Amino acid sequence: MTDITPLIPAGKKIIESYGAGAFKVTGEKFENNIIIFPDSIHKFQASNIENAKPEDIAEIEKKADEIEVLLVGCGKNTEFFSNEIEAKLKSKNISIDYMDTGAACRTYNVLLSEERKVAVVLIAV
Repeated sequence: MTDITPLIPAGKKIIESYGAGAFKVTGEKFENNIIIFPDSIHKFQASNIENAKPEDIAEIEKKADEIEVLLVGCGKNTEFFSNEIEAKLKSKNISIDYMDTGAACRTYNVLLSEERKVAVVLIAV
């Protein structure tokens, strides 16, 4: 049998599980909306993607040079950042991919295993 578990570089933040309003990331449980970078985790203050304000993406802007793809796990329904936030991120050459939270968790882990410059915003479901 072939093992297809993605190999994650040592020291990187991997999503181990999600659901019931929480995330388990590299052994630590989070019961709120979060932003995960390969090397750190931050609380995402907005209650959902549509209500996000520019200050809610401050950590993403700080690490813009380390991000090519920003995955956005919107919860159960696809939502979008405001035009203002999208423009800020795109001006920093960050590609944004919206999807449900489960797909964002799985995609983040795959891109992380490929050593891509990725970050993810996750809305707890």
